Amino acid sequence: MELKYEFTVKVIEAGQRGKYADSFYSYEVTSIRPEREVKNFCMNVLKKSYTKEDMSDPFVGELIQFEKITNNNEGKKFLDEKGPETYSYKTKELYTG
Repeated sequence: MELKYEFTVKVIEAGQRGKYADSFYSYEVTSIRPEREVKNFCMNVLKKSYTKEDMSDPFVGELIQFEKITNNNEGKKFLDEKGPETYSYKTKELYTG
């Protein structure tokens, strides 16, 4: 069995906004894969992050936002009709200086 996963990633922001500041990462991710797979890709492969409740310590990446920003498949019932959707993914890491 062979599976193909395609994600197109546009980097909006990556790094510190100022000296001695937290690092912020912001992406737009486009894929035909289901939303849960896109979120998993973002949080585990693209830039590791955790929800506030699941953070093991304050210095690991914190999920700020994951949401769908397009609605290309409204009313489409069949898989072969569906097109890619774009999601906003934002995370931050505390400054460890």
